[in-house]
Amino acid sequence: MQIDKVTVAIRPRDSWEAVDLGLRMNQHWWKAIYAPWLIVTLAISAALFYLCWEMQMLWLYVLLFWWFKPLYSRIPLYVLSRTVFGQQLRTLDSLRAVPSLFMAAPLWRLLFMRLSFIRSFDMPVVLLEGLKGKERRERMQVLHRNSASTAAWLTVSFFLFQLLVYFTFLLLIVMFIPQDVDVKQSQILFPFTADVPLLWRISGILAFTLSIVLLEPYYIAAGFALYLNRRTLLEGWDIEIAFHRMIDRLRHSGSIISSLLLPLCMTITIGLAGMTASPAHASQAAPTATEAKQTIKTILQSAEFNAKEKREYYRQKNPRKNDKTNDSDFLRWFAGVGQYLAVVFKAILIILVIMLLVWLGINHARWSGWLRGMRPAPKLAAPTKLFGLDIRPESLPTDIAAQALKLWQAGNARQALSLLYRGALSRLAAHEHITLKESYTEGDCLRVVTRVVSQDTRQYFTRLTTAWQHIAYAKRTPEFADGEALCRQFAAHFEVAT
Repeated sequence: MQIDKVTVAIRPRDSWEAVDLGLRMNQHWWKAIYAPWLIVTLAISAALFYLCWEMQMLWLYVLLFWWFKPLYSRIPLYVLSRTVFGQQLRTLDSLRAVPSLFMAAPLWRLLFMRLSFIRSFDMPVVLLEGLKGKERRERMQVLHRNSASTAAWLTVSFFLFQLLVYFTFLLLIVMFIPQDVDVKQSQILFPFTADVPLLWRISGILAFTLSIVLLEPYYIAAGFALYLNRRTLLEGWDIEIAFHRMIDRLRHSGSIISSLLLPLCMTITIGLAGMTASPAHASQAAPTATEAKQTIKTILQSAEFNAKEKREYYRQKNPRKNDKTNDSDFLRWFAGVGQYLAVVFKAILIILVIMLLVWLGINHARWSGWLRGMRPAPKLAAPTKLFGLDIRPESLPTDIAAQALKLWQAGNARQALSLLYRGALSRLAAHEHITLKESYTEGDCLRVVTRVVSQDTRQYFTRLTTAWQHIAYAKRTPEFADGEALCRQFAAHFEVAT
């Protein structure tokens, strides 16, 4: 990279001014940029179109052509990086460099580059500087300062402008469609689905391809100019160029007067040598390091270096609030669009509020009762029967556990388990957090109960429900010890304290 041969005015610029320089560079060298660019991109688009046509998936062409933009966007960057520094490229030279450009960075980086909002700003670092790993990450962190936000807004701006150009091409095609041909609005916005006529799908693909082919070099040039401006600020390219020009002027002027100054300098040297009787010696020795530090400390402690002056002045609290002179045209346009959208949303909100008030006035009978106070929902009455079992408290004995234990020891297993299960359901139905319905089955009751009761009660009720289902439907009597344990443990979970 030869700074002294640069062909653009290198100086520190504002970020958006640097973007404008990139657009101007693309306009100035459009022949050198667009000739290889069009050859490669149109060849790639034709190959992708043929592939997707054979697969009968034309919508895939849109995704692939958009996804691989970072791959063939290296061509404009290559041409700009050489032309800016004085190298004249022919179209054939650029085409010869295409294979090496495509292999310059691994293809897997397309995933990260494709989803990056600062792709045009990072591409010069990846392709031109040749850094890898940690060095590249550190380099990008330095370059991203004060420029990453501009690069991100640049991507958003070009994306919106590309959509504008794309829809402009589509509407231009719509103007030439005969009136008797019915084209739906959804087909105009996205003409790539299978239900769209083939000719209209091809027109949409053509519009999409042209919008990318025409605008992508401008996007790459703007990001490259932003990259050059950031390096100028960091590395002082403008100062280096000024020194190169100064050296060239001195060399040019020195060649003219060197023949005149050489005899004069020789005469003066000979004269001084004759006047000097002995070699010159220093009048005094140089100070030591300790003496030099003491002298510096004394100077820094003098009154000239410690004078302080207090000044009071008035400063506006929000200087940017009323100062619009430094805003760019894009920011002023963006602010205008924001104000317009604010007015539109405000009008929509007012209309919605009016419609809500009208609805409340028409349906006042529905909601007027709410203003008289929120009443708790009536508690459903506990059912008296569940799947044929009477669970009324008056149908149960006072001591359910003792009565069930007597029945179990007497050999009446079904009556004992029925009494325990009815008692458990009766206690649960009377619980304030549990609501049982007459349509519930044993499984429904088990699911409702297990979500509310404690873990011990949940385990006991699960064992009781299983034992009751086995004896009621499968005629399988539990083990004597298991039934006796159910009777003795009932009071610990469901007996009401008196």
